[in-house]
Amino acid sequence: MNKIKAMLLVIITTMLTSCIMWSSSPVIVKNLLNTEKGPRVVTFMTPTPYIADMSIALAEYGFAVKPMPTQKEITEIQSEDRAAKYNEETQKEIMGRQSADLLAKYSKETQREITGRQSASRIAKYNEATTRWGITLQTQFSGMECAFTDFNIHHFTLILTDIYTNQIVLILKQKGSDGPCTTVKPVFGTLAEALSQNW
Repeated sequence: MNKIKAMLLVIITTMLTSCIMWSSSPVIVKNLLNTEKGPRVVTFMTPTPYIADMSIALAEYGFAVKPMPTQKEITEIQSEDRAAKYNEETQKEIMGRQSADLLAKYSKETQREITGRQSASRIAKYNEATTRWGITLQTQFSGMECAFTDFNIHHFTLILTDIYTNQIVLILKQKGSDGPCTTVKPVFGTLAEALSQNW
C-alpha cells in the first residue's frame, strides 16, 4: 500500500514539476519588414481552433478582427496590377465583343477578372471587404500535457502578412499552453501584447 502511495506521489510530483519546467517561454520577435501598418484591423488567413481565444486577446489590445477573407478575394487583391500585362489591343478586343454568344464563352470568373481591373473602384471594393493584415497562427505539439486539465503545451508561431503585397512582415514565436495549465499561462495574451508592441 505504501509503495502504491509512493508511486502516486512520484507521478503527481513529476506531472506538476513538468508543467512548471515547461512554463511559457518569452516571445521571440522577428521583424522581416518595417512598414506603416495603420489601423489595428486584422483577419485570420487560415482556420485554427484558437481563433476565438486569439480574437479575445487581440481585442484587449485594441485590435479589430474581421471575418476570414475568401481565397478569391485575396487573389484578386494581390493581382490588382495584372491589368498592365494585357496590351491595349488585346483588352479592346475582349471588351469589344458585344454579342451574348461570344461573352458566354468566357467564364464568370474571367469576366469579373477583366472588368474588375478596369477601375480603382473595383479594388477599393475588395479592400473594404477584407483587410490588409492577415494573421496565421501555427501550432506544434511539444509532447507535454498540462496536469489535471485537457490542455497541452505547444510551440506557437504567429505570422503577420501584408495581404496586398503577399509579404510576411512579422513573426512571433512562443512556447506555452493553449489553455489553463497549473502555473503556465495561455500564450494568446502575450502574443497579442507582442503584436501590439510591434505594430
